[in-house]
Amino acid sequence: MQIPVIIYLSIILLMARQALDRHLQLKSKASMMALAGALFFLASDSLLALNKFHDGITLPPFFVMWTYLAAQWLIANSIAAKEDS
Repeated sequence: MQIPVIIYLSIILLMARQALDRHLQLKSKASMMALAGALFFLASDSLLALNKFHDGITLPPFFVMWTYLAAQWLIANSIAAKEDS
């Protein structure tokens, strides 16, 4: 599982980096929402990894689901937001 986890982590970090670069270039409401969504998605996957791979750490599923849903909502709504705002 080590290689697939490293590949997945690399892809998630690349997504967040691209969202950051896009926001730094555009400085729009849409790019800020996409960046926030990427960061929430990163947080959600980090919480999942903590629950799965670290003994003694048990987080309520609510935290994982809330960050995941916030990420999805922000990314989806960034598409509908005007780029020039």
